Amino acid sequence: MKTMLNVGLRCGGCTRRVQQFRKLSPSGPVTKRTVHGQSLVPPTGNFGEPDGGHWFSCSSMPVLPHISSPDQAFRITSQSRVVVVARGRRKDNPTALEVLFNDDGSPLLSASGDILDEDRWSGMTGPLLIGQDKDGVTFWAVEVVLGDQDSSQSQSGDKPDYWVPARALSGVTFGETTRIGRFEAAVAGKGVALLNWHRSTEFCGHTGESMLPLDTNGFRESPAGFRQYPRIDPAVIMAVVSPDNDYCLLGQVRGTEYFTCLAGFVSPGESAEDACRRETQEETGIIVDSVVLHSTQPWPVGRAGGCELMIGCIAQATHTGPSSMQVDDELMSAEWFSREEVATALARATAQPLAPIRSERDGSHNELLIPGPTALAHHLLATFAKGVTF
Repeated sequence: MKTMLNVGLRCGGCTRRVQQFRKLSPSGPVTKRTVHGQSLVPPTGNFGEPDGGHWFSCSSMPVLPHISSPDQAFRITSQSRVVVVARGRRKDNPTALEVLFNDDGSPLLSASGDILDEDRWSGMTGPLLIGQDKDGVTFWAVEVVLGDQDSSQSQSGDKPDYWVPARALSGVTFGETTRIGRFEAAVAGKGVALLNWHRSTEFCGHTGESMLPLDTNGFRESPAGFRQYPRIDPAVIMAVVSPDNDYCLLGQVRGTEYFTCLAGFVSPGESAEDACRRETQEETGIIVDSVVLHSTQPWPVGRAGGCELMIGCIAQATHTGPSSMQVDDELMSAEWFSREEVATALARATAQPLAPIRSERDGSHNELLIPGPTALAHHLLATFAKGVTF
C-alpha cells in the first residue's frame, strides 16, 4: 500500500512542494522525502529515550495541583520536602545558586529547623511550590539568605549538610560510590529552574511594575494584567554522522577536557532541524542535510542560568574533507571518530560514571573521553555506536 501526501511549504519567498511517500511494511513505516530538491531517507537505529527516561526527567515527578477554589492555598507542612538554595557563597560567581544536601546525599530536606524560619527566606521570591506527588506530599523550593556563620552549619538542625553548586546536579557524588538519585535530581533541578526564573522576572517588561506569582507559581502577573510564563530555552544537540555512516563528528568545547556532540541554541523562527544544520556549519564548516529527532531532555541548570530543553538529533553530513573543516572559536578542536572509538569511550563512561573528567589525549587519538549517561550526548552517541545508518 502506498500513499502520497503533498504539502506546500513557503521557503525563501517561494512555494516549494514536498512529496512524502510512505510504504508500510512488516518492519514499520519507511519514509522517503524530497526537500529542497534533495532525497532524504530516515535512518535506522535505536531512537528514543533510554530506559527510565533521561536525567532530570522522571515519570513520578510531582506536578502542580489543580486549583479548585480561589481560596485554596498550599503551605509548607511537616510532611513537605524542601529544596533549599542560596546565593553569594562563591566569591568568583556571587549570583550562582548552590543547593543544600543532607548527610544522606539528598537535596530533598525535611521541613524542619531553620528551613521553616521565614526570616531566613529571600524576599525576592519566597517559597515556590514545585509540585505535589500522588500521596499528597508537596515539594517546595526555598532560597535562603545566609549569614557569615551559615557556610558550615546545618540548616535542618540534625546532621551536617553540604552545599553543592546547582550545575553539579548532573552528577553529584558523595564518597566513591554514592550518587544523587534520578528522582531527587529531577525535583531539585525543577526547583532551581523555578527560583532562577522567578528571580529574573520580578518586574514587568511592559510597565516596570512588580509582578506577583499566581496559580501556584505557574506564572507571574503585573497589576496591569500582563503575564509572564516560565521561560525555557530550546537548544539542539546532534550526533553528526559521516556520509558512509562510519564516523561521528565531535567537538571539544573550550574550558573542558572531553569531546561531545555539537550543540547550540535555536534561533527565533528556526526549526530544530535547521538549527542543527546552521550550528554544525558555523562551528565546523561541515554541511548537513538529513536531520532526524532522537529524543529530548530537560536541562534546568544551563550555562546561561536558565532552563534549557535539549533537543537531541542525528544528522548526516554531505562531506568529511579536512580541507573544509573550519573550527569556530567556541571549540578547541573538532574531529571525526570511528564507531569503534565511540563504542570504547561509551563503555568507559558507563563503567566509571563517578570518575572525574580527565583527558590523556594529545591530538593523536590516545583516549577519547565523552559525557556520562546523565547527558543526552551519551545516548546520541550510543545510537551511533549501535549502528545507525542513513
